[in-house]
Amino acid sequence: MTLRRILKILFFSSIVLLFSSYTYIFNKLPDDIYYLKRTTFYDYKNEPYLSTINNHPSTWVNLDEVSPNVINALVSIEDKKFYTHSGFDFLRIVKTLVVNTLSREIKGGASTITQQYVKNIFLTNSQTYSRKLKEVYLALLIENKYSKNDILEGFLNSVYFGHGIYGIEDASHYFYNKPAIDLTIEESASLIAILNAPEIYSPIKQLQNNIKRVNLIMSEMYKDGNVSKDDFMNRKPILLSINKNYKSNIYYFQNEVINKLNDISFSRRFSKIDVYTTLNKDLYNKANHIIKNTPNELEASIYVIEPNTGNILTIIGGKNYTDSEFNRATNSYRQPGSSIKPFLYYTALEYGFKPFSTFESTPTTFYIDGTKSYSPRNYDNQYFNDEITMTYALATSDNIYAVKTLLFLGVDSFIESLKDFNFKQKISNNPTIALGTNTVSLEEITSAYNCFASYGKQPEPKIINRVFVNDNLIYQNYVKNLGRFDEENTYIINDMLTHMFNTNLNGSLSVTGSSITNKLSHRYSGKSGSTDFDNWMIGYNPQITIGVWTGYDNNNKLLEDDKGYAKQIWAELIEFYMMDKENAWFTKPEFVGKRKLDLISGKTKGSNLEDIYYKTT
Repeated sequence: MTLRRILKILFFSSIVLLFSSYTYIFNKLPDDIYYLKRTTFYDYKNEPYLSTINNHPSTWVNLDEVSPNVINALVSIEDKKFYTHSGFDFLRIVKTLVVNTLSREIKGGASTITQQYVKNIFLTNSQTYSRKLKEVYLALLIENKYSKNDILEGFLNSVYFGHGIYGIEDASHYFYNKPAIDLTIEESASLIAILNAPEIYSPIKQLQNNIKRVNLIMSEMYKDGNVSKDDFMNRKPILLSINKNYKSNIYYFQNEVINKLNDISFSRRFSKIDVYTTLNKDLYNKANHIIKNTPNELEASIYVIEPNTGNILTIIGGKNYTDSEFNRATNSYRQPGSSIKPFLYYTALEYGFKPFSTFESTPTTFYIDGTKSYSPRNYDNQYFNDEITMTYALATSDNIYAVKTLLFLGVDSFIESLKDFNFKQKISNNPTIALGTNTVSLEEITSAYNCFASYGKQPEPKIINRVFVNDNLIYQNYVKNLGRFDEENTYIINDMLTHMFNTNLNGSLSVTGSSITNKLSHRYSGKSGSTDFDNWMIGYNPQITIGVWTGYDNNNKLLEDDKGYAKQIWAELIEFYMMDKENAWFTKPEFVGKRKLDLISGKTKGSNLEDIYYKTT
């Protein structure tokens, strides 16, 4: 070794010792290190559901929630002097520096657990002497400020295990489908083995490499007295239990939270951030479970909002986030079919129609501008062939009545009304829009239905309630009611929409909710919609509004067996939510009257006499 290289080693060692003294005197972080940002996200019950370290998702657990096997494996293979050093191992650094100098490369091998921790959260992976000096300096600082257990806890919660997984708890669930506290010796060693190089030691990608390193780790644990001779000699085989869906679908909701959080202005440097969201975790878990029962290729999305607050309780943008991060609830625009009709009939009420106003339901050809012909058809070519009420037309989704209503009002009137309901896509000036040929997202149409569910208050949807930075409240999101819609007419629409479940009206035509009526134990308003490619169901009561879409990503036509899934998903989910709740309903406004009329004909005599509500002013 040349004198120059020896001097280089001595110089570097001196710098390390100098940093050690400086750290204890000044206790100050340099200005150019990366930000440290630990964010914890809470559901509507104020219970944590996700943590991130510098934006990397990691479910934070306390050290006593981690198996001692994990800690023993980590210390034995990565840092035997962890409990005695002050942040770095001086002899290891000198040894590594000699090796680096001789090989004329900068290699790893000298980092303590503390150094690895500060590198993970503060620094980059660049192999330079300047970065290494910062690493040593920060390790000294961290050791001066925190206990050994705090450092272990931070390291295990932030370290990367490959496959997009950060933190020991999520790794344990992902690879072994169990919490970290229940990991065996072999499972613990298998996870710690990954840390050396996730691409090389992943038990999914490189099982044999992982097993070899497990043997090495257990050998070191045996030497250190952390594994008995019997356990060491009788090592159990590595039996993975991969759970690729662990928490993955939460990111459909979580990405919307992050988008909103990024719009809020506050300092993110060295911050402990607590974000209180509107997530209903129980509802999310149920929704996520339900959509797994749809056929393999059929996709589904769910959007749930609370009527009076605008709180977004759940967003599921697809069946498997791991397979596709595309959020079909917020970013997919499809034709809503007949689920658009309640907004047409609300517009008609605004223009003086009554729920008992009638048109004839019979095959009809319409002439647009006197020349263009348009001949819409009812489902399965079924018509009542007589006068029917708006209420019955809505319950049976009669297309002839819808187009007649649109042409009576004028297409422009309906287009303006859809804009009031916050439908943002361009709407063509075409009578087919009465049957839902304009494109919408599930988020848009569910939020629009929520205008009815909120008595017309139209609360602005929100996904974050409060944000704290270092325990200081810096953001509070209050309910914002836009209040564009008439209370009386929303009450009337709400009542009309209950009749899709009224099987007393089944005859030559059937109400569209017949297939799920026997599953419903509460009173709901709702409307389904179908095209050749899309299936929709949106329904609500005063406590919840749920929208469901099903279809194929490649726009394949729906098979006959596919067409009922949206309704089935909706029915199971809303009944789950209402399971322990009273059957609340909307309070009738003062200026709403009622008449006992036949729901089909609108006459005072008939076999379906019920109260029909109408506006009296």
